[in-house]
Amino acid sequence: MTLIPLARLIVWALVASVFTSPNALPQTIAEEPISFRNQIAPILVRSCLGCHKTGRAESGFNLETVALLKRGGVQVQEETLVPGRPDESHLVEVIRPDAQPRMPYKQPPLSDAEIALIETWVAQGASFDVPSEEETRLVTLVDPLTVLPAVAPVTPPREPVGAVAFTPDGQSIVASFGNRLQRFDAAQGTPRGQPLELPGRITALGFTPKGNALWVAGGRPGLDGFVALVDPTAWTLRAQARGHADAILDAAATPDGHRLVTVSYDRLGFVWSLIDDQNESTAPTILQTLKEHTDAVHAVAVSPDGRLIATGSADRSVKVWDAATGARLVTLSEATGPQLAVAFGPEPNRLTAAGADRALRVWTLRTNWDRQPPTATAELVQTRLAHRDAVQRLLRWNDRLASVGADRALKLWILERDGWNPTASCADQSDWPRSLAIAPDGDRLALGRLDGTLDLFNPTNATVLLALTPQTPAPSPNPTATSQPAQPPPPTDAKPPLFRAATLDPPHPRGVVRGRVTRLNLTGTHLQHATAARVPQGWSVTLVPLDPPKPNTLALDLHPPADAPLEPVALRMMTPYGLTNSQLVDVLTAPELNAAEPNDPSQPLIAPDLSETDDLVIVGAIDKPGDVDAIRFHPPSGQVVRLTVAAESFGSPLRAELTLRHPDTGAILRQIRHATLNADPSLDLDATNYQGPVVVELRDQAQDGSGNHLYRLRVGSFARIDRIECLGVPAGVETTLTLTGANLKDPWARVNAVSTPPGTILTLPALSAACPRAGTPRKVVVADGPQFVTDSPAASDSNQPDGSSSERALAIPSGVTARLDQPGASRDHWFRAVAGQPVVVEVFARRLGLALDSFLEILDEQGNPVPRAVLRPVAETQVTFRDHSASSPGIRLSRWDHLRMGDLLLAGRELMRIRELPRNPDDDCQFEAFDGRRLGFLETTPEQHPVDQLMRKVEVHPPDTVFPDQSSAPLTLTFSNDDGGPGFASDSRVTFLPPRDGLYRARVSDARGFGPESEPITNDDFAYHLVIRPTAPSFQPRLSPAEPIVPAGGATLVTLTLERRDGFTGAVRIEPLESPPGLTITPTVVEANRFEAEVLIAADADAAPFFAHGLALKAVAVDHPDDPAWQRTIKSGPITVARMNDLTIEPISTEPITLKPGGVTTFAFRVNRLNPEIGRIPVEFRNLPYGTRVLNIGLNGILVTPQETERVVELYAEPWVRPTRRPVYPAARVEATRQVIPVSAPVELIIDDQPTAAAESSSDENES
Repeated sequence: MTLIPLARLIVWALVASVFTSPNALPQTIAEEPISFRNQIAPILVRSCLGCHKTGRAESGFNLETVALLKRGGVQVQEETLVPGRPDESHLVEVIRPDAQPRMPYKQPPLSDAEIALIETWVAQGASFDVPSEEETRLVTLVDPLTVLPAVAPVTPPREPVGAVAFTPDGQSIVASFGNRLQRFDAAQGTPRGQPLELPGRITALGFTPKGNALWVAGGRPGLDGFVALVDPTAWTLRAQARGHADAILDAAATPDGHRLVTVSYDRLGFVWSLIDDQNESTAPTILQTLKEHTDAVHAVAVSPDGRLIATGSADRSVKVWDAATGARLVTLSEATGPQLAVAFGPEPNRLTAAGADRALRVWTLRTNWDRQPPTATAELVQTRLAHRDAVQRLLRWNDRLASVGADRALKLWILERDGWNPTASCADQSDWPRSLAIAPDGDRLALGRLDGTLDLFNPTNATVLLALTPQTPAPSPNPTATSQPAQPPPPTDAKPPLFRAATLDPPHPRGVVRGRVTRLNLTGTHLQHATAARVPQGWSVTLVPLDPPKPNTLALDLHPPADAPLEPVALRMMTPYGLTNSQLVDVLTAPELNAAEPNDPSQPLIAPDLSETDDLVIVGAIDKPGDVDAIRFHPPSGQVVRLTVAAESFGSPLRAELTLRHPDTGAILRQIRHATLNADPSLDLDATNYQGPVVVELRDQAQDGSGNHLYRLRVGSFARIDRIECLGVPAGVETTLTLTGANLKDPWARVNAVSTPPGTILTLPALSAACPRAGTPRKVVVADGPQFVTDSPAASDSNQPDGSSSERALAIPSGVTARLDQPGASRDHWFRAVAGQPVVVEVFARRLGLALDSFLEILDEQGNPVPRAVLRPVAETQVTFRDHSASSPGIRLSRWDHLRMGDLLLAGRELMRIRELPRNPDDDCQFEAFDGRRLGFLETTPEQHPVDQLMRKVEVHPPDTVFPDQSSAPLTLTFSNDDGGPGFASDSRVTFLPPRDGLYRARVSDARGFGPESEPITNDDFAYHLVIRPTAPSFQPRLSPAEPIVPAGGATLVTLTLERRDGFTGAVRIEPLESPPGLTITPTVVEANRFEAEVLIAADADAAPFFAHGLALKAVAVDHPDDPAWQRTIKSGPITVARMNDLTIEPISTEPITLKPGGVTTFAFRVNRLNPEIGRIPVEFRNLPYGTRVLNIGLNGILVTPQETERVVELYAEPWVRPTRRPVYPAARVEATRQVIPVSAPVELIIDDQPTAAAESSSDENES
């Protein structure tokens, strides 16, 4: 028996597996010569070329050309084909029934007729009837449509207008519709003659300068591109050539018409010959290749002098090439998205490009033609947002430019001294515009769209001049198809939809008038099934059924009481699919005013008289880039009128800019370009010194605009608090605060903190029943001890301990309000502390809605920083792969073989602790995080870390430690902080352990060096309240989601997150306190030093569908089980029990899982797909103890493939994991809906107290 090398068998199998198409079999094999081109090549291209082509030749076998096919694979020792002798051809040998093994290996064996066909072809000489065995690519020989079934369209197809061009005399227009060319009368818009069909979708076309030839480019995606020449008089195909490995996306001819440049999805550009030296058109041939883009090339342009070529690509770059040699001159990489359009002119050195980033960019090119080879540089001279979606095409003529975008808009531009400026636009096209052409005399602009419509526009004002109507061919079967037309499938039952939770979109309108009924139109998932609305108590609600009913749509009548507070309220809808998310509804005293057109500066919208309403709300949108909305109103005499904008606060992308102008002179009265803290600005007009109307102009700061750039402008004589004398109120008492501002009923406000715990932030109550709060509500903090104000008149006349000097040092606990008086300023606050007694020093500013981004440091009596700890580096690694943000828990490391869970790493000024090591080289190292944000240890602040930044593993030692080994210089941390971490909103906090008794200073500054720019200081922008108090370790739990959805007869998980305060690190037990009937709660424990645990909620199959009062849990500190001070009650929101029938997951065995520290065990589970739409299923293990993980999983975790129903995984526990008993849950996820539903019944994981040998050696080290 002859042993055949396995590699050679693989190559034979790949060749043999393609001869499987019965369509390729002739009726009589022996009587007719077999054509490789017509019968063999189609099979190779369809079945084999995908894995055997240049760049991807499996086993070294390449089918790009016949020559490569004859060469065979890299390890074939004998010829694959022996012409005339099939018995000696290994191709024939391995496909016969007696072959060992028989090929194809993983497909059904070839039939006798198929084997006979191959044998006869080889016996006839295995001839290749192709133009060139070396150069002809097999893909160019085959039309894949020949093997597709004939399918007759039900309605005439509407092919997109891929390209359009005027004849040189301007009397005719040629446009492409799919693969058809159609001529039109440019004056009448009527078709001329019959369409001409070409072998692929046409994407570009144009005329030679004399008009004696029409060049056409296009192709078939994934197969090839073509260039063709058409005789415009005879309307016949004169010549064509194929090139590119994918469809041509754009083409441009040189001004003399001698050459054509094409670009393709295959990332290449080709320069073709079109006209010879005698100005006669020739068969297109490739002259040069432009090869440096790394992604699809979408656009090409040739400079007016024909010396430069520009290409735009999905790799976010524009490249400029020497048209004579094809050499790249310069790459322009300023774009932030794929570049889809390029245009030269009017000067040869001016280049414009645009694309998916919506921006129009203009460069000035400087080319040194005297140098050989030539060199070029580029200067970016203009960048501006052009469209509200991707820019698809650019067309330049003279000093004009036209652009079209995915926002369905046509825009016209003119070149001025500062660059391109818009002159006219036409939005809301019927579909995406895709093609543009300008008439030779520049008086008509042709625009074609994806829906097959074609119009002529006035290129001055963008108005439609004429609609062109193409001929629609009658639908007919594919004439080259070999099978019968497909029949429509018989009707089948609709597939059951996947379960999706209910959602609520923003309502329309967004405001309701108190004391009146307002109808809201609501949209959102499953809203047609809503049963009730959740609104404040005392409101009247009526659900209004729609006639006819519409899916995901509902009408709602809301009637707030006449005395309802004038502030936003939350609206939620109750459905069988869960409680929706909330949307804010504003409470008004008058209906909203729609900012309908006209509302521009030349013709502003006239607002109602403010004397008739004290609450004017105008709703509108900056619906296009550069748009300005203008509203004229008459402020009441003698009052301060406030204008506030709500945009980004409710999800609008608008960054609003407000300007107040005099209606006659246009003089600017007031302007605000940004808010100091909040993105939404507000400004005031003092009408005590102004008479007459004003015009408010609202625009986007970046000159952007779209239908989504919504705003709500509120105008009225609202109360405005500029300054609160003291930003802290003592706990346990009622306090009167002194206020300054405008339109205040009283210059004071009373705050009741009798039963409010310290640390609570209170919003000041409404200052007047008829006066809404406009802008950011003002807040104060409740704190223990007396609260003071530095630099106040009361302080200067007394010796109160406000911390302003060593003689007036603050006691503990207490607090003080202070203000920075200039940029770069800082304030010192003295306090007296006792050695060894920790105190918390924290700043309240951002949490109170103020602008200060605080930085806090503790200094000794001489003003020196107080050292906190010494960090000794012991090992190093680096950041790799990408830059990492300051919030991301995951960071990619260059190496981690010397690291362990729990290690501390120092990167820059941030100290972080490892939570999980990478699972593989393509995984991130996970660091400790809270609420998805990385935590800094020893009160360092998380920072962004670039690639290659050094990260050092460190040991923490007391500040006075001296190391004999100085190979790695130790680093000293001081008591300082920038951001206090999650929940602090950039406020600072330091837990200070005094090294000795005495006086210390708390220094506060702005981390950015900001401060008030002018005197006098009349507001609280850079005010803050400093609190000094003893540490009070505690915890506060919360549930997420707060309103869970539980499958009837199944279970789901809610995450219990523990906010640890003032150094509390102990374990917390979670147990049910009150469970509604039909629901079962499984207790769990939040481990020491951890922040989360999973609580299982299971519902009986017959449980009630809705529990309005939810459930109650009790959280108890494990170390203080009987102390009420260490117990907390957690209540969930309403619980929905849903009838979902998509997927279940269950353990194969209900026995407990036993695992030893340092050991491995297995666990098996089963999934049941109840919905046929579910394919692969991601599974994760929830509630595992810290240090326990699933082994051998990739980046996507545990995936159950569509062919699987059961899986076995391995669980591993680190050697230092302590003994515990804990419920764990395999949880499945439906990818299409991203729901972590359902969850298996609890499986008990037991980590026993018999550690392995590995555990003995490492437990002590990890504990340290």
